[in-house]
Amino acid sequence: MARKQNDASNPPKTLRERAEAMLRKSRDDVADMGTEEIQALVHELQVHQMELEIQNEELRQSQHELAESHDRYADLYDFAPVGYVTFDEDGEILEANLAAASLFGVERQNFLGVKLSRFVIQDSQDTFYLHEQAVFSSEAKQSCELAMHKLDGTQLFVQMESIRFQDPTTHAKRCRTALNDITERKHAELKLSESERRFRRLTTAVTDYIFTVRLENGKATETIHESNCFAVTGYTAEEFTTNPMLWISMVPEDDRAIVNQQVSIILSRQEAPLIEHRIRRKDGQIRWVWNVSVAQYDSVGQLASYDGLIRDITEQKESEGKIQRLNETLEQRVADQTHEVKLLAEAMANLAEGVMITGGNLHWPGPQIKYVNEAMCQMTGYRAEELIGQPPRILQGENSNKAIIKRLRNDLLKKRPHLCEIVNHRKDGTPYNAELFISPMFDTEGNHTDFVTILRDATDRKLKERLLQESVERIRAILNGTADAIVTIDSKGLIVAANSAAELLFGYTLDELINTNVSILMPPPYCDEHDGYITRYLETGEARIIGVGRELVGRRKDGTIFPMELAVAAVDHLGLFTGVIHNISDRKAAEESLRRAHALSESIIDTAQAIIVVLDTGGHILRINSFLEQLTEYTQNEVQGRDWCETFIPAEQRDWIRKLFEDTSNGNSTGENVNSIVTKSGDHRKINWRSTTLKNDDHNVIGIISVGTDITELNLTQEKLLQAGRLSAIGEAMTGLTHESRNALARSQANLRRVSRRL
Repeated sequence: MARKQNDASNPPKTLRERAEAMLRKSRDDVADMGTEEIQALVHELQVHQMELEIQNEELRQSQHELAESHDRYADLYDFAPVGYVTFDEDGEILEANLAAASLFGVERQNFLGVKLSRFVIQDSQDTFYLHEQAVFSSEAKQSCELAMHKLDGTQLFVQMESIRFQDPTTHAKRCRTALNDITERKHAELKLSESERRFRRLTTAVTDYIFTVRLENGKATETIHESNCFAVTGYTAEEFTTNPMLWISMVPEDDRAIVNQQVSIILSRQEAPLIEHRIRRKDGQIRWVWNVSVAQYDSVGQLASYDGLIRDITEQKESEGKIQRLNETLEQRVADQTHEVKLLAEAMANLAEGVMITGGNLHWPGPQIKYVNEAMCQMTGYRAEELIGQPPRILQGENSNKAIIKRLRNDLLKKRPHLCEIVNHRKDGTPYNAELFISPMFDTEGNHTDFVTILRDATDRKLKERLLQESVERIRAILNGTADAIVTIDSKGLIVAANSAAELLFGYTLDELINTNVSILMPPPYCDEHDGYITRYLETGEARIIGVGRELVGRRKDGTIFPMELAVAAVDHLGLFTGVIHNISDRKAAEESLRRAHALSESIIDTAQAIIVVLDTGGHILRINSFLEQLTEYTQNEVQGRDWCETFIPAEQRDWIRKLFEDTSNGNSTGENVNSIVTKSGDHRKINWRSTTLKNDDHNVIGIISVGTDITELNLTQEKLLQAGRLSAIGEAMTGLTHESRNALARSQANLRRVSRRL
């Protein structure tokens, strides 16, 4: 072992020569020693040699750990989220991490050797120069904020924190700088400044009278009146200062009590309500004002002052008075005419003919019905409240003669009476011939206001056939208007009817479908089995498709196959079967896309090299990924449905984690935090979390998803980095010690060999 160590270390030749020279000088002393003394010396030299070998091994281990620590520091430096640069006294960039190069939009290799001042805009050059001078002239940390630009010219704001250090090799002064992008903060500050400027402009534009009363021990010591006091009261601020009681003396005696009461409420530390009272201006005018006061308290909660605002509301009070007088006059007129209106209403209500009054606006959506009598209700089948507010066309139907309606409209537009007979419809849909006499109504000034209609039931024709035809047309319109294909077949499976959607879906025309077996719309084996379904149902009543919705496949005229949803209903008394066919190709494609997306998301969650946790709104575990399973030794089945805090969070952290969970759910937290979790075996791991809420289509929070990074080792690395400086100094000392140890080891080995030969 000693021989190998000696060969590995192999000191320089000059050191060997020095050791041999020293040994020759001590040869005579060794010759005089006895055997026991020589053996003791050999033993001591062997022990010393082993100690030196152990020390050398420890030194090599320390150097290896120091190298690993240096590598970890380099990784942290390169991938730190904050930009770091090192530049010399000329401002030339010597080192930069990835974040710094990315901040300015430059490749790192192109960033080195460039002067940092190149990225500083002109207005900030002086600030940067002074910052640079301060850094290189002082050992203290310096900071400043600069307006800079990226390589493409995009402007940004950067906070620089710099400190000087000395290059250990060249002993030249260097500057190490941290660059923080504060562009968003600066923009927010500019918006806030602009908002404050707008507020100040609004404040200066206010014409209300604002005053401030300063208090000491509950007594007024000073009253400050703004210049607008003259516009409201006619008195200047100096006049208020000269006469301290002017504020109450200008209030009429009848109103002083309410003003004094407001002051008393303020002094009793209560919220004072807004009051209205009068003031007597300097020119003698009596004006109505609003008076509102707000208390202000100092840092220890003492009432320090109160601010007041007085607004002139005289014109508003006068307008309110005029409105009140007009209302009283109007109420009287209404009362005078009410009796006359009641008489007219009673007369119309008792007429045998229907009476209807409508508005005078004939433009779309047309006039609205304002009044109908009881005879009109009996004739139409509607209640009065069902007709009021509706247009008269509510009484018309599809078979109302459009030409008659057009002639009627033309006469009404000319404000001429019109007599006609037209087909109307009752509420139950029953048509009837109605004789109408419509006449315009005018007010006392000759302005057209409304139309009055007298309606008589002219006939009681039988309309069953027409109603049946209308019903058929309505059904046909519904069938052709629906997006789903509808096909009706008879008991033999022959198609007797199909809507336009069926033509479009299957590619056949209606003529091609009628009297054709419905099996042409199905691929094998369904086409061969279909007639058997019908026969079985007719003979046994057993329904396999009828009355039961099913997903099948259909076949178009061109032979293409597509998925569809079929619902069949039987019209037993006619021996017909109606099928509603819905093309579900898009739905099936969406389901497949959703299935793939779900599988992809599950794969991402399970393979992600980060912790992923999904919780419901109660903090119960819905999902954890395999990374967390491996980290904590828990499985998904073990923890699903369990309380997250009770399962993973240390007891001392559970309360604030639950509070953070609530804040994140309510949108009151950024969702970022660092806390510990406990593994199944009891180990504690420190996790850096970033959480966000999960919401449904109604934007309601249904849970929280959190992504975490295990920073336990990172924290340990950071602690080791703090020791890196100390280890560096130890390393320098150990290098010297290694050199001396090697010399001593060489000497010991030489002596040992010589003594061994003599023995």
